[in-house]
Amino acid sequence: MVGAKTLAFNAAAILIGVLGGLSAVVTLFIDTDSKVSIKWLLLIILISITLLVIVMKYASDISAEKNSELKFYEKPIGKLASEQVLVIRVNPLFNYHSLVGGYLVNDEIETIAFIGYVFHIQEKMSQIKIINVINSSGINFFDADVLSKIIIRPVIPFAVMKSIEAINE
Repeated sequence: MVGAKTLAFNAAAILIGVLGGLSAVVTLFIDTDSKVSIKWLLLIILISITLLVIVMKYASDISAEKNSELKFYEKPIGKLASEQVLVIRVNPLFNYHSLVGGYLVNDEIETIAFIGYVFHIQEKMSQIKIINVINSSGINFFDADVLSKIIIRPVIPFAVMKSIEAINE
C-alpha cells in the first residue's frame, strides 16, 4: 500500500508539476501543431492522473480514519501521588470535568475501585483526579504493581452513584 507521506498534498503538487514538465518535454519531440489529437490525448492523460492522485489521497485518508479505533478505556501511564492524580493518554471520550470510574482488574474481572473526574487535559495526556475511593481494602493505587492493574472508563455504575449520594446526605 502507498504510504501516507507519499500521498500528502505536497507530493500531489510535486507530481502535477513533474507531469507538466514531462508534458513540456513530450511537446519538444512530438509535433503537436500537425496532430491536434496528441494535444488532447496529453491533456486527458494529465487530468486523469491528477484526478487519480486526488482520489487516492482521499481514499487513503478515509481508510486511516476508519482504522483508528476508539478505546472505551485507558490505562494510567503516570501518577502524581501527592495530588491523588493519575495520568492517561488523551481520548475523546474523556472530556473536561467528566466523571470516570477506575476499575481494578484481577483475573480479567473488573471491580470498581474509585471515582474520579478529568482534572486537566493536555495535548497528549489527561489528568484524572481521584475523588472517592470505593472498596479500597487498604490498596495503594499509586503503587507500580497496582497501577498496572487499573483501567479507567468514562462510565460509573448507577449503583455506585446511588451509594455515594447516600453517603453525602
